Amino acid sequence: MLISGSIVLHTTEGEEITVSEKQLFLLPDGHELTVQSLETSQLIVCGLTEEVKLCVKSEISDHLPPIGKVDQSIHILPFKPPIAKFAESLTMAMKSGISCEIYLNCKFTELMFLLGTYYPEAEQAKLFRVLLRERSDFQIKISKIEGEVKTAKEMAEKCYMTEVGFRKRFKHEMGIPPGEYLIQRKKRLLAEDLRRGVKNNSDLCFEYGFNSASALTNFCRAHLGSTPSELRKGKKLAVNKQEELESALA
Repeated sequence: MLISGSIVLHTTEGEEITVSEKQLFLLPDGHELTVQSLETSQLIVCGLTEEVKLCVKSEISDHLPPIGKVDQSIHILPFKPPIAKFAESLTMAMKSGISCEIYLNCKFTELMFLLGTYYPEAEQAKLFRVLLRERSDFQIKISKIEGEVKTAKEMAEKCYMTEVGFRKRFKHEMGIPPGEYLIQRKKRLLAEDLRRGVKNNSDLCFEYGFNSASALTNFCRAHLGSTPSELRKGKKLAVNKQEELESALA
């Protein structure tokens, strides 16, 4: 949870998620990202146990949105007054040097109680979906082949399905049509490459299947809101995650 300041989370999918003061979010183990501090910021970091995951799953798993209908991979929840008071008391205790295991376990239990009491199940599901999502065999297959194909037809062939049957199954499992899914993936990866600023337009055209620099520019304008050069100039690569977190907590 972010107590003060503001940060930007840069995910490997090319997302840039801004977290402001008095907001909380959840990251699963192994989730790769970089964190950019926009100003002096203070974070409280809590770890979730496997027991908590199982408990939450039994309560809110029915409210999980389809994968394709999720706006972004990390859901942000604003503090409600009880959470704000919780964060304030915990911050004061930690600054006073209170850090015994019993106290922290009690505070964590309190936090989970407050989340379950003051936020609707649908909001809880959005927050915890990164822990609860169990992918089907079809979804796992898609994640394995999505980097090898350019069209829905090619995806259907990789799955040994007719194109019509594949499109129906894909929409049911993923929540959006395969064409839209591929465009979203292309947008995320292209935005990340432009943010890093390592590849030139020729490299990007070859990698993403654009037949000219103008086609690349038109795609960026339509789907990312700016030209490639504007996106490169306007984005700064965040530093190493650990260094940023240490800076934010200092």
